[in-house]
Amino acid sequence: MRDRTLRHYAGRPQRSSGGRISLRPLRLCLRPLRLKALDRKVRKGLCKGRKESPILGQVRLELLLPMAKTDEIIQRERRFLLPTYNRYPIALERGKGVFLYDCEGNRYLDFVAGLGVNALGHAHPRVVKVIREQAARAIHFSNLYYNEYQGRLAEKLCQLSGLNRAFFSNSGTEAIEGSIKLARLAGHRAGGEAKSQLVALEGSYHGRTFGAMSLTGQDKYRKGFEPLLEDVKFVPRNDLEALRQAINDHTCAIVLEPIFGEGGIYECSVEFLQECRALADRHRAALIFDEIQCGLGRTGTIFAFQAFGVTPDIVAIAKPIAAGLPLGAFLAKEEFASAISAGQHGTTFGGGPLASKRRPRIPGDRRRGKTPGKCDASGNLFARAVEGSGRASWSGERSPGAWPDPRAAASCPGAPYRRRGAGRRRALEQHTGHGPAFSAAIPAAGEARGQRHACAQEIIAEETAGVAETKMRRAKAPRGKRQ
Repeated sequence: MRDRTLRHYAGRPQRSSGGRISLRPLRLCLRPLRLKALDRKVRKGLCKGRKESPILGQVRLELLLPMAKTDEIIQRERRFLLPTYNRYPIALERGKGVFLYDCEGNRYLDFVAGLGVNALGHAHPRVVKVIREQAARAIHFSNLYYNEYQGRLAEKLCQLSGLNRAFFSNSGTEAIEGSIKLARLAGHRAGGEAKSQLVALEGSYHGRTFGAMSLTGQDKYRKGFEPLLEDVKFVPRNDLEALRQAINDHTCAIVLEPIFGEGGIYECSVEFLQECRALADRHRAALIFDEIQCGLGRTGTIFAFQAFGVTPDIVAIAKPIAAGLPLGAFLAKEEFASAISAGQHGTTFGGGPLASKRRPRIPGDRRRGKTPGKCDASGNLFARAVEGSGRASWSGERSPGAWPDPRAAASCPGAPYRRRGAGRRRALEQHTGHGPAFSAAIPAAGEARGQRHACAQEIIAEETAGVAETKMRRAKAPRGKRQ
């Protein structure tokens, strides 16, 4: 009689899977085998014949350990999703406050904040309450009709920014696209169709749609998608002479990030932004600020341009505006907003009641909780804590050992330095004075640049967070009371 094998998977008889097996402990309870029942399962085709085995006479049991839930998620995504993301091997399940929890029950301190989206943390109770209430009433209306929340949010943003009108989109890159269209319309009205040139900065990042990608000054995002928009000139950040040479009467817009995000944590100087403002006024061009990453409280003021004292004609925002719901916007002065008319731009989902309803409360939350001021204070504290360790010298554009400006530190705490590959991690670990400071790997974005940046917006383990917190507390405490 042939040996018959029952493959036992997660407590239930199944055919064997060729998938990856995660070697996790499984508690077994040995009981007398009911061979008749087993034989029935074999005859039904659940088990395959094998050669004779000395184990249990003529029946051999093979135990396949259950695949971890994270592995299942990873394999399913690899099979069915486009391979557009280089993900960390972590499957997140939920969040609460500043903490994240994965499918295996591990807890992490969240420095990524959903790439700058979750400014109020995860599962903020007031946000959860409003979303539940509105979802029970209506999630989406067409923009062919009015809803009571979109106008309220637009009014709040205009009051906070000093600009006049708003348009709501689904994302930041769409906000940039709308800003470009508005600038082109205003340019054509002011100087004819020839007034269509755009000026952007080298090393910048504005999004992945074609207009935004055309303004992005990094070849790695543009390569393979050419030809992009024509009449786009790039100038180095803070290079006044190159800026003056690039702008003329055919320029319809100057587009820039006051503080670079994806391109590194580098800020434009006040003098450079003031010159942009003067040249835009002289040539009747729009000055567009991309504050998708650095705006809405992350620099110590509601908008980053308020910290520099230079007001743009158009500003694009997104990320934390809806605490995780898809929403972006651009705000404009009346001079430029009046160039567009009904039917020339639109969106299906932008400014829907679910995303818009909760937002009028949040700027109030920010003022009551003094969140922007805390961003500034935390950026300074973080800078002093790392700078005070004295274990390494950061070489940036400032003097050796200098930390980026508090505006940049609050926006995206980071330190520029000239290290490559694994040397980056070792330098960072030496500098902070403890073990692996960040999860998995420091992001490799910008690997081709000579000037590097290590971004603290990573997910770090709880024990590492405790060490970092202790360092920051010591830096804050008076000298006589430090432990």
